[in-house]
Amino acid sequence: MGEQAREQKEQGAAEEAVAGAAVLGEEQTICFCHNVSLGDLRRAIRAGARTVAEIQARTQASTGCGGGECDVAEILEKEAAG
Repeated sequence: MGEQAREQKEQGAAEEAVAGAAVLGEEQTICFCHNVSLGDLRRAIRAGARTVAEIQARTQASTGCGGGECDVAEILEKEAAG
């Protein structure tokens, strides 16, 4: 599988994870570059992360290819709202 195809596959999986974050398990991978799960993001938020930059610093999510930054922001928004 080529690099572009792999990135598209990973992006699609991350988008699906975000769309169903309320019903997904904690193990669902959100950032494939650094193997960061939804649970990792939620724990960072519960520990006080309030911005995407703070979540990135705590988890490394979306700091590899950068493709998951919008996903991290959306999860942060959903977790803060609810």
